[in-house]
Amino acid sequence: MKIPCFRKPLAIVISAACLLSSQAVFASSVRNVPVHAMFAKTSTVHLTLHNISDAVVELKVGDQVITIAAGKTISVNVPPGTRIVTNTATKLHPAGELVFEAASDFNNATVSIG
Repeated sequence: MKIPCFRKPLAIVISAACLLSSQAVFASSVRNVPVHAMFAKTSTVHLTLHNISDAVVELKVGDQVITIAAGKTISVNVPPGTRIVTNTATKLHPAGELVFEAASDFNNATVSIG
């Protein structure tokens, strides 16, 4: 079977366009991001703890006990998986209750405690 003469140049043009467009996709700016930056998890989680109550709150962050004055905030850097537990009872939380567990997804989050 003989192919009409106008189909050969059309096939060549389409083939060339496909080859060139695939290279253009790979040259996009998204490819310039380092691979480790796209999949990196933070080794520490930065949290701001905000005491929204009218009393002093004592928390156990990992193994460390911290005190936050009424209405004040405090910043902490903790490894993912660190548990924040009330060390003293508050209006909303009995002593020893889990308030928050740090995870990489919550980096730069503010945790309100009352």
